[in-house]
Amino acid sequence: PFDLPLNEMHGAQATGSTSTKLRTIRCRCVVFVLSTTCHSASCWAITQQTAFGAQYQTIARAITTKEIENANKVLGRIWHMPEADDDLSGLGGGLAWAWDPNLCDQLLPNFRENIGTFNLITCDELKQAVYRAFNAWSSNSRFINFYEVTTECLTWIDNTPNQRGWFDCPHAEIWITGIGNSRLSGIAKASGDSNSVGTPIALAMPRFRFAGEMKRVFRMTNGVELTMNTIETYQCNISFGVDDSICWYLDSYFCSSFHKSSGADVAARVMLSLTFVIAVVAWIWRLRIIIICWKFDVRRNETGGSSSRDSKSKCSIFLEEASKWSMTLTTLLFLSLVIPLPIYIEIIKPCTDCYDFEGAAVHEIGHALGLGHPDRARAEVGAIYKPPGDNVYQERLARLQPLDKTDCLNPWTGVRNNTPPDADIDPDFCEHPTGDTMDGCGDGVRNSVMESFTQHNPKVCLDLDDLEALQTVYPDCDGSKVVPVCHRTALNIGLVRLGVYLLIPIIVALLAQRLLRCFIARYLRKKLELQAAQIQNLQHIKVEGAIPT
Repeated sequence: PFDLPLNEMHGAQATGSTSTKLRTIRCRCVVFVLSTTCHSASCWAITQQTAFGAQYQTIARAITTKEIENANKVLGRIWHMPEADDDLSGLGGGLAWAWDPNLCDQLLPNFRENIGTFNLITCDELKQAVYRAFNAWSSNSRFINFYEVTTECLTWIDNTPNQRGWFDCPHAEIWITGIGNSRLSGIAKASGDSNSVGTPIALAMPRFRFAGEMKRVFRMTNGVELTMNTIETYQCNISFGVDDSICWYLDSYFCSSFHKSSGADVAARVMLSLTFVIAVVAWIWRLRIIIICWKFDVRRNETGGSSSRDSKSKCSIFLEEASKWSMTLTTLLFLSLVIPLPIYIEIIKPCTDCYDFEGAAVHEIGHALGLGHPDRARAEVGAIYKPPGDNVYQERLARLQPLDKTDCLNPWTGVRNNTPPDADIDPDFCEHPTGDTMDGCGDGVRNSVMESFTQHNPKVCLDLDDLEALQTVYPDCDGSKVVPVCHRTALNIGLVRLGVYLLIPIIVALLAQRLLRCFIARYLRKKLELQAAQIQNLQHIKVEGAIPT
């Protein structure tokens, strides 16, 4: 629907009441995965800028003059704030969301946090992650609130014949669902994300309408009224990739340690490989006697001589040598031999190759609220909407100063392109991990949950950049935040899995050593008994005179 003219893509009008809201959910959110490292500069962008090339000067002027020449070039595709307390449209009363009952069955097989065939992730844990993602935004603005209506939609679907599907539920404004192997086009590229081959990772696709369709003007959170020609968001689908090529993980806290630096996963692979090589060399050195004896027997057989060392004698050499081994050192060498590969495949690779589910949810909710990709601001604009937009910053908020009463009425008057003059720009912020320069990257970006989503930049907390964007798009004249609120949850799924993959080999190593030492003790006891019997026999023969003194 984003490739159609606006008057063709609006749907049923949503008329709210104090008990229910008429909502049709039509917005999808996809998580595009690009690789970019961004640090220490202030910038952000809204969908109007990244998809339609809106310029900050035009946005600021339209808010002041209430004149709109092109609805795509001014502030829009955000949620309306009603004036009446009993008006539940837009942000009034909060945004209602519902969970697709089929989503868990589609998503859970794509999670890689398992132990063997036992998956540690449940459907309730996925929902809790979405709750936390909504809370990441609502904790930073008193105007942004969310509440769940899945149960109400369940009741509605059971009692409503001839409905087309869950997305018709009239109680929900945001629908959490799945998306398969589709391709993004039009504005979906600016409000969604996909991997390197174009498969959607997650998608936030809002549905829009003109404010005039509701016979009213658009009202911002600061009370400023725009025009009836302002484009507003009234529904949205947030979809997560369920294609087999997409894998997920849930423990953001554990996996974040592998993304703190670009070479963390490489360092882990090198360390594990080195550990394995050292263990192999150590075991070869320990078993050198068996190898030497085997080569000795081969040479004796090739020269026609008789071998003085049969397999039993070789075994005795090994057992006698093994009896001298330190139990602690042997356990460490065994673990160094068997642990590196499963640790890399089962613990590290899910964190480096898969996508952060909670991070994707936070990112896509940002798209649903009207924010775009600041690092792709120049590349995602449609061909007919030139010139391209750009990433921006708000001068006052960038200095960590709350908006005053004057600035709050039109915070876009303090918006400037790109980054502050004194910003510390990372020289590699526009590079893929391959070293290639990313098309359309602006003049500096900062750590942000709205950067193009990849496996390498998962974030579950808003950064200063995101809070600045939120306070500019949804301004609060009675106390705008300048420091983001963040509540991170340590699920400990990664630690549990790591503990299991370490504990099982340790138990196996200790049991194997215990059995080996029992076998060695038994062998040595029999050997001593045999030697004692031989000595006793020799003494008996000597006593009887068979051997002269």
